[in-house]
Amino acid sequence: MSDKLVMAMRIMEENVEFPLSMDEVAHRAGVSRRQLERLFAAHIEVPPVRHYLRIRTDHAKRLIEGTRLPIIDIAMACGFISASHFAKCFRAFNGISPQQCRAMVPAWVGPGLG
Repeated sequence: MSDKLVMAMRIMEENVEFPLSMDEVAHRAGVSRRQLERLFAAHIEVPPVRHYLRIRTDHAKRLIEGTRLPIIDIAMACGFISASHFAKCFRAFNGISPQQCRAMVPAWVGPGLG
């Protein structure tokens, strides 16, 4: 796998709360946006924007399952500016709503980030 691709993926993972534009991700990884899109197409088989959204929704899922933070706070912590957009993206990747995911969390999960 390309070092530039790995770098771009790491940049995405490090910028969850305040997501970067794909132009900025590409710039920080040292490639053009088009090169970034080609790298993702060749190695990951999904567009970089979709991969970044997956990273953010996966992070949200971990927060829902591991904390008792309010859903809206989790949405904000994962770079979503509205609860409805967050819920739509979360459902697209996980097949359930954030609230349904929270309902499956064991009662012993504590209130904060631990």
